[in-house]
Amino acid sequence: MISDKDEFLDSDLIVEGKPIKMTLVNVGNPHAVIFTENIEHIDLNEIGPMIETHQAFPQKANVHFVNIINRNEIEMITWERGAGFTLACGTGATACVSAGFKLGKLDEEVEVHLPGGELLIIVFEMDEEVRVFMEGEAVLVFDGVMELEI
Repeated sequence: MISDKDEFLDSDLIVEGKPIKMTLVNVGNPHAVIFTENIEHIDLNEIGPMIETHQAFPQKANVHFVNIINRNEIEMITWERGAGFTLACGTGATACVSAGFKLGKLDEEVEVHLPGGELLIIVFEMDEEVRVFMEGEAVLVFDGVMELEI
């Protein structure tokens, strides 16, 4: 069992009897990052919930599949714990870039392509810790009014 504070790099997790190599990063909440050649072949609706609710994650985990375009650019898709497929995830983007940086796959400045838009993630090491900055456009995607009867 893995706590929300644990991290592991490039390790196998057995999911439905098959090993999936992933990196678990905690950026205030747990993120399972899986690097893959082609995210278009991922059935996120099937595999996302299997990893999110895996017994190794007692508090569940966010799940991200990442394709590295080059050392400064990635594309990713996200299965967010408790919500399912999501168009964008800022903590997920920071987790994915942090994972790639720690594994030596990505440089310090990475453009992240998500279905909902673009983010720029900047990673640097300070005091033996990885620090992350995120830059992107904030967009209103919903506005509404809700009436409650009390």
